[in-house]
Amino acid sequence: MRIGFDAKRFFNNASGLGNYSRDLIRILSTFAPQNDYILYTPSTSVERYTDLVNPEQIKTPKGYINQNFPNLWRTKRIVSDLKKTRSIFFTVFLEKSLLT
Repeated sequence: MRIGFDAKRFFNNASGLGNYSRDLIRILSTFAPQNDYILYTPSTSVERYTDLVNPEQIKTPKGYINQNFPNLWRTKRIVSDLKKTRSIFFTVFLEKSLLT
């Protein structure tokens, strides 16, 4: 099974939801290694986290519109990328402002 994750927090948050995301991927990779995990992120600003996964698992926006409007890619245009990689599940971590 190919599982796609919204990995913005995985790569860009050093604590909180970032830790949760990294632990989730690590645990799933350990206990369900038969699955492919694709990590979708607008950027990988904290390079130390890129070493935690295979570079082939990381998907970033491609094309002029997606690269210059990463929020649009992350909320709408990512669907075409999910279809290309045939990811069957996509999880979204809520923005902090939505939790209050």
